[in-house]
Amino acid sequence: MKWIVFGWVVLITSAVHAKIAPEFPEPHHHFYSNAVNPDAIGHLFNSRGQLTQQRVGVSFAHQNREWEYDWFLFGMVVPTTIGPMSIGYSNYGTTRLPKTKKDNIGISLDGYGSDTFEMIAASYQPTIKNINIQLIANYKYRQLMSIAKNKALTLDVHMASPLVMNNKVGIRTKNLVGTPYQGNNQNESLAKYVGLYAIWPISDITLFVEHDICLNYNELSMWVGEISMDLDPNLSLFTTIRKTSMFSIIGFGSLIKLSDQFHLTYANQNEKNSNIELSVHSISIGVTF
Repeated sequence: MKWIVFGWVVLITSAVHAKIAPEFPEPHHHFYSNAVNPDAIGHLFNSRGQLTQQRVGVSFAHQNREWEYDWFLFGMVVPTTIGPMSIGYSNYGTTRLPKTKKDNIGISLDGYGSDTFEMIAASYQPTIKNINIQLIANYKYRQLMSIAKNKALTLDVHMASPLVMNNKVGIRTKNLVGTPYQGNNQNESLAKYVGLYAIWPISDITLFVEHDICLNYNELSMWVGEISMDLDPNLSLFTTIRKTSMFSIIGFGSLIKLSDQFHLTYANQNEKNSNIELSVHSISIGVTF
């Protein structure tokens, strides 16, 4: 199986070709969470490996973004006798997008409009011997004022196995199968990714590395590295670096277990690209029942 995974990754890298990718913010690119200790949001939007949670879990998260954009996420995981099921929602947008008008005097402000990226997701992780597989469906929608209305439907898979380094390596996809990003006479493919990751626990420290390979657009493949440290059963610290040819991110965060039912994750990350530098704050609250 190791050689099958390696061969697949080598094969798909040859498919990369140059295009300009349509813009759609992906939680696994910019939303910050601990890669090896996922909550309900992380399980649905950014999971690696197998979910071991035995109770219903709900998570809420918020991230402030550039130009008064806000990012809100919700996730819920429900363990069942046939495997965990989850649903979630992502909303990235603003209601403070300036609109202008032109008259005889010149150009002036004419109020504010909205720009919204929405995603509804659902997943199922069936109980299969010697393989951990999670199937994820996403409905994506974007509306820019009254000008653009675009939507897409995608299906993805996350996969690991206890037979391959005891679930410490795995594969996950993003937008691999689905409809084009279409609407208002626009018909484009979302960026399609196949990621290969590995996790190395060393005492109280865990190392994580992942390579997301973009199959249909150049310059969008991404490397991710993370170090997390358990200072206490109820407190861990982590730092993450993400790097593509278009942007780079470095962030620091902490995961605090307030009780058996509540946990809090806070992170600050610095994002940089050719146009802007951001200092972004993220907070996530998780509850189990």
